[in-house]
Amino acid sequence: MGFTCPERKSTADFLQEVISKKDQHQYWADQSQPYRYITVEEFARAFESYRVGQQLRQELAIPYDASKSHPAALSTHKYDLPIYALFKACFSREVLIWKRNSFLYIFKTCQLAFISTIAMTVFFRTKLSANSVEGGFYTWVRSFMDCLLSCSLEWLRWLWSLIGFLSFTKKDTSFFILHGHFQVSVPAVMIRMPLSALESLIWVCFTYFVIGFAPEAHRFFQQILLLFCTSQMALGMFRLLGAVGRSLVIASSFGTFALMVLFLMGGFLVAREQIPALWIWAYWLSPMTYALNAIFTNEFLADRWQKPYSGTIDAHTIGTAVLKSNKWGSLQSKGIDIPNVRHKPVSSKHINVLETGTEAQKGMVLPFQPLSIAFNSINYYVDMPAEMKQQGMEADRLQLLQDVSGAFRPRVLTALVGLSWWQTLLLFSWTSLRLGLDARAAAIVMRTVHNTVDTGRTVVCTIHQPSIDIFESFDELLLLKNGGQVIYAGPLGHRSCKLVEYFQEIPGMEPIKDGYNPATWMLNISSPSAEARLQVDFAQIYKDSPLYQRTQALIKELSTPLLGSKDLYFPTQYPQSFREQCMACLWKQHSLLENWSKNGDHHRLVQHCWRDLRVSLFLAFHNVTTVQSVVAIERTVFYRERGARMYSALSYAFAQATIEIPYIFTQSIIYVGMIYAMINYKWTASKFLSFFYFMFLTLVFFTYFGMMMVALTPNVYLATMIAVGFLSLWNLFSGFMIPQVSIPVWWRWFYWADPLAWSMYGLIGSQLANVQEKVSDPDHGAVLTVKQYMERVFGYKQDFLGVVAGVHIGLALLFVFVFAFSIKKFNFQRR
Repeated sequence: MGFTCPERKSTADFLQEVISKKDQHQYWADQSQPYRYITVEEFARAFESYRVGQQLRQELAIPYDASKSHPAALSTHKYDLPIYALFKACFSREVLIWKRNSFLYIFKTCQLAFISTIAMTVFFRTKLSANSVEGGFYTWVRSFMDCLLSCSLEWLRWLWSLIGFLSFTKKDTSFFILHGHFQVSVPAVMIRMPLSALESLIWVCFTYFVIGFAPEAHRFFQQILLLFCTSQMALGMFRLLGAVGRSLVIASSFGTFALMVLFLMGGFLVAREQIPALWIWAYWLSPMTYALNAIFTNEFLADRWQKPYSGTIDAHTIGTAVLKSNKWGSLQSKGIDIPNVRHKPVSSKHINVLETGTEAQKGMVLPFQPLSIAFNSINYYVDMPAEMKQQGMEADRLQLLQDVSGAFRPRVLTALVGLSWWQTLLLFSWTSLRLGLDARAAAIVMRTVHNTVDTGRTVVCTIHQPSIDIFESFDELLLLKNGGQVIYAGPLGHRSCKLVEYFQEIPGMEPIKDGYNPATWMLNISSPSAEARLQVDFAQIYKDSPLYQRTQALIKELSTPLLGSKDLYFPTQYPQSFREQCMACLWKQHSLLENWSKNGDHHRLVQHCWRDLRVSLFLAFHNVTTVQSVVAIERTVFYRERGARMYSALSYAFAQATIEIPYIFTQSIIYVGMIYAMINYKWTASKFLSFFYFMFLTLVFFTYFGMMMVALTPNVYLATMIAVGFLSLWNLFSGFMIPQVSIPVWWRWFYWADPLAWSMYGLIGSQLANVQEKVSDPDHGAVLTVKQYMERVFGYKQDFLGVVAGVHIGLALLFVFVFAFSIKKFNFQRR
């Protein structure tokens, strides 16, 4: 090949460098020809032609006699041990990890018992009862707290198991090959199930009856089972995210994000009706949807919530009113639908009656010109689909409409139905096939359509197998058969009598049965198969009927312009300007503040505050957990560099705290910029800047809190566990689990020491504490301004926001000072 290995050059190094494009030229020894780069492929071909390569090929061409090999030379099984032995070994490993981390598990269990005791004493003297929707709402909130705490605890357990799992797999890259997926996963799940069951039992036993849940024994045990299943769901999901993330920082970020998505799309923070259609799939895929469904129905279908309700919500019982007031009216429990129980009659004052001579017409007087639509002998073609050409169709065009004639008039609701060779075609459906509506909802839509028709509009609807009530709510019908030909155009008549009479006059036609849906009967008897059986042409029968003559006379009448009329003209393609279109689209996107302000429901106002609380808490929780893992890693480096006297502890703490500011500032800009407009807060400079100020400082002091926990504890496991404990307590005393005025006197001091309570005071108080719009109480019908309600229930006052702003700065300085002091004074090195 022309290369020479120097005498003192390692053979391995020479072989590695001789194939390198940068190093190859220095070993070129053939002076008879100039150097050129020899590729790896050329080396391979040269080896094959070399005598060693040829000899190796000859040896490999001879089949090996397996009888000469030792029985133990090759393994004949996928695993070295039987499945049971592998399972036992992996289970022993999990037990060993359990014992190694026993202090953390015991500490966390004791911490849960401590939090449960505090929660028990907080709700011990609460006055909220099962006699009002307001009492049910806060019971509803406490149920949500159960799910939140259960998932948060499993988040911790997943974090510890993830760290142990990753440390084990990094040492052995063939982990699953050596042990098997089943043998590794099942013991990891089984070993943690008893602790999950114990924690669920502790929490429910401590808080169930004291908080005020339904006192039936079977509901008590169902609550334990539900929380246990919720914790197992959360643990499985977090382990999956950990396996995908493979890094503590990435996996913890994914875990916090997944927890936020679970609750955001679970139907509690954002009601199902308010979730955009683009995201409704996430609602049905969220396990929290079904967990909250089970927990809420387990409580609010109990006997004590079945007291009669006489408020403003459409419900007979208080339990049903609570579910409906929180947009959970379609829940199911034990296979029984919660009914829409009461339909209030419409007051006559909401109906305007127009008197014209002796004829009374319903509707509103609106400034517009009623218009009719008349068309005669319409033919419509499309290009022949490629699939139909493959089936033997030779024509280039497919005719969809053939000589279609008709007329649509104001105050006449017309149904358009088109038949094909297999089923009814539709363009837009009022029924459940396209819109997902049940029979009652479809009836509501049709009532709305009829109200529109009564105003003098011209309305045409395409329908698909409607119910009797919906079908007979139409005035006229235009029916097309296969091929796009009209076979009926005229009035339906009372109970579809004119439609039935027309078709039953055809010889051989099967009469309609008593009580049968005339729409279904019409589709069956006018199908192509029925037409072939009767050997008739329905289109020709229609053209020979008086109905056709009536339609032609109506077309001629409507086609004659009235005296003084003008041609219909639209100056622009769209009815509104581009700016108005943008504003309309933006208006459609917001669904939070606008809902409660227009509907006048104070529970929606409270849910709006809850959304702020939850999203802010999840963002803060995310900052706490992600910064802890980073600070824990950096602290190890700091110990070494502090020992080398590179810098002081205070300078390190200052730099560590300062470097977080740009990230938090960017995070706040993105969050506030996107959320503020969607929530539809009032667009004033003072309110926007106030919201940004409080959100920014909230993220700052929560981030510093996470750093402080790492500096105060020996490892990130204990820091995370203590941080979650504090967050649980702060969440409890934030003023939303139980209103400030209902907190027992002996715990009210904790509310003022709660950073989350100050955060929500700033975020919500700065936006709503001076709003003068009205909200109503569904229990008593009382009307208050938002300002009065916020002050009476939450204690938020506009003139106290200056103090709140100062407290935010104080909390940030307090946490960063403790962090710096701990970094300077504490040393958790083990060597």
